[in-house]
Amino acid sequence: MSSTRNFKFIDLFSGIGGFHQAMVKLGGECVLASDIDSDCRDVYEKNYGIKPFADIRLIDENLIPDHDVLCAGFPCQPFSKGGFQNGFTDTTRGTLFYEIIRIIKAKKPRFLILENVRNLASHDGGNTWKVIIESLHELGYRVSSKPFIISPHKLSPVKGGAPQIRERVVILAERLEYSKRRKEKNLNLDWDFSPENYPTPNWSPQDWDFKDWVSKHKAAEKDLTTYNISNDDKKILLTWGSFISKLKKDSPIGFPIMNYALSDNNKNDGLPEWKIDFHNKNANLYTKNKIMIDKWRLKKKPELFNPSKQKLEWQAQDAPRNKESDILELLIQFRPSGIRVKKPTYVGALVAMVQTPVMGWLGRRITPSEAGTLQGFRTKFKRAEKDQIAYKQFGNAVNINVIKFSAEALFKRCNY
Repeated sequence: MSSTRNFKFIDLFSGIGGFHQAMVKLGGECVLASDIDSDCRDVYEKNYGIKPFADIRLIDENLIPDHDVLCAGFPCQPFSKGGFQNGFTDTTRGTLFYEIIRIIKAKKPRFLILENVRNLASHDGGNTWKVIIESLHELGYRVSSKPFIISPHKLSPVKGGAPQIRERVVILAERLEYSKRRKEKNLNLDWDFSPENYPTPNWSPQDWDFKDWVSKHKAAEKDLTTYNISNDDKKILLTWGSFISKLKKDSPIGFPIMNYALSDNNKNDGLPEWKIDFHNKNANLYTKNKIMIDKWRLKKKPELFNPSKQKLEWQAQDAPRNKESDILELLIQFRPSGIRVKKPTYVGALVAMVQTPVMGWLGRRITPSEAGTLQGFRTKFKRAEKDQIAYKQFGNAVNINVIKFSAEALFKRCNY
C-alpha cells in the first residue's frame, strides 16, 4: 500500500519486525530498533538492513534519533502496588516498561503504539494496566483507559485479517499538544477512542474457511512431508475418531473427555471441584455408552497412549462424526492438556512448535512459512533457518495487519 505520509519510528522489543513492516506500509522509516534476542536481531538485520541494539537498558535515550511514532511490543511485568504517590517513575522502575517511559520523556514522540497480551488489562488485579495508563497520562498523552482488544480473525480478508484467534491489547496514544493544535474540544487525557469499523462490518469470524485459506496461501517450504504427523499420532486420532463416531448422538461432549475417567467407579477424593465436575460428566458419558466404550477400549487400547493423548477436547460440536476418519477433516492441536479438535474455521493463537496446529485433511502441521503468513509475513520473508526458532519467532511476533489496522485508525482519528 502506498502512503503519502512520511514519518520516522522506533521499534522497541522489535522481534522479527511486525511493527516494522506495518509502519513501512504506512509510509514510515525506522530509525532505531532494539531486541534482546540475538536470533531475532539476525533475522531483523537480514530482512531490513538494520542491526537492532541488543539491550534497551543500555541505550542512551538522549542519543536516540527524533521520531514521530514509538512502537513497542513490550513484555508484561508486575509493577509496584504502592499507588502513584511517588509518580510513575518510582512505580515502574525496574521493569522494562520503565525503559519505554524514559525514552518517551526524552524524545516526546507524537504517537505511541504499544501491544501486549489481552491479560495485560487484568494483570495483577488491574494494577498493571492502571499504572501504564496513568503513566502515559502523566507524560501528557491522550489514551483510553478502556482496553482495545483486537484479533486478526475478527478482521475480514479485505482488512488484512487472517484465520487465527490471537487477541491482543493495543494501546494507541497521541501527545496532547497535537490535539490542542487541531483545536479539539474536550481535551481529556482519558481518551474515549476505539478504532472505527471494528470488528469489520458484516464480517463474522465463523466465515473463515481454513481449508480454502491454505489452498490460496501456498507454503514456501519445498518438502512438506517434513511436517507430516507420525503414523502413531494418526492412529491416536483415528482411535478418538472411532470413539466420537460411535457415541450416541444425544451424548453431550462439550467437556474434556478423559479415558481414565470414563468409568462408573471414579475416585474423587481430594480433587478440586472443577475436576470433580469433569469426572462426573465423564462418568455419566460412560454410563450412557458403557457397552460401546468397553468394546472400544478392548479393541483400541487407548490406555497405552501418552497420558496427554488420552484426553480429548472436542470443540467441533456440529461437525460430521459419522465415521472415524471424519476427525481428519478438522483442525487439531496436540497440547499438554490433551488433544484439541475444532472445525476448520480459524486456528488458535500460534505458540510453541510442539503445539503447532495440525490440518487433519492434509495429515501435517502448519509449516513455518504458513505460520508467518497468518501473522502477515509474506512467504519471501527471510525466516530463521531452524524450524523451531522460526515457529517461536512467528508465534511471538505482533500481527502485522492488526498493527497496521490499528495505526491507520489512530492516524485517521488524528487527521494525520
